[in-house]
Amino acid sequence: MSGVLFPKVDVSVSSFVEIIKKEQKRREDCRKRLEEKAEFMLKKRLEKTIRAHKFEKAVRKSAKQGKNAVEIPLKKGYRFSCDMSSPYIELSDKKFDIHVSISHNQFLEALEQSLYEEKQIEGKIFVENEGDSRISIVSSILIEWEDLQPLPVTLDFLWDSGFKISDVDQKESFSDLFKRKGFVPRDGTRLIITSGRQRIRMNQKVKPFFGKTLIVRPENYDELDVVDL
Repeated sequence: MSGVLFPKVDVSVSSFVEIIKKEQKRREDCRKRLEEKAEFMLKKRLEKTIRAHKFEKAVRKSAKQGKNAVEIPLKKGYRFSCDMSSPYIELSDKKFDIHVSISHNQFLEALEQSLYEEKQIEGKIFVENEGDSRISIVSSILIEWEDLQPLPVTLDFLWDSGFKISDVDQKESFSDLFKRKGFVPRDGTRLIITSGRQRIRMNQKVKPFFGKTLIVRPENYDELDVVDL
């Protein structure tokens, strides 16, 4: 019995590989859209949180008072009360079965990056745990900063041992400063400036000595030379 020889039949079939690649791209495009939307929502919620708590106003008020820190309590609606690893923003697409989320922890990290972005600014977001559970509450936000105003230079004169000066130009020398302030004796007596055992030249710039105390005395002045009236 001889076998039946089927004729060769060409049937047009789309490339499975191309179909798979196309659908994979559609999935990635969908994921990218969801991620971009989630990031946009995160940005808006960060802006709303910052605006609601008036961080700039609080920092300005504390800086005016000469402080270097301010702690701002969070308003009731912004404190959360949840597992901080749970989703804060969650988006999904049923068609492609894709889920994108941003956790509460990620929101707090983004808030920290926004508030503490500058090198001179530090701080902490206080999170309190409820007993032994995983539930946490965000209570307040601390913002600290370096003293951006350098300490003035203190000049120890005979007439005032703690005379402080801060209005100094970047290029101003001690000679320029003394002339501008009227510290140069009218009789032509030279003034000697010292920092510890180091003698400071009159043509040296004042700015590098901010935060230090310098002694200013007339040349050949003798501390033991006391006039008995």
